[in-house]
Amino acid sequence: MTISAQETKVHTIDVTLETIFEDGEKAVEQRVEEVMAMEDFWAKYQAWQLVDMSQEQVKFRSQVEEVSPLVTLSGYSTIAP
Repeated sequence: MTISAQETKVHTIDVTLETIFEDGEKAVEQRVEEVMAMEDFWAKYQAWQLVDMSQEQVKFRSQVEEVSPLVTLSGYSTIAP
């Protein structure tokens, strides 16, 4: 069995991961993913909310119920109601 070059073609996608913390702070991480199967790509980011997408770029967002690392370093541990 031979595998053609087209069957093993890797697609490169720029991924932006935006995390919104409880205190309103935002963290943004940029990645470059090499994708052979889109099913695997979507499974990897299933916990993230899709915000924007093109053939070369995908932006995901996640909201977490914790304060940002910056606030934690400042000595705060929770936000009072």
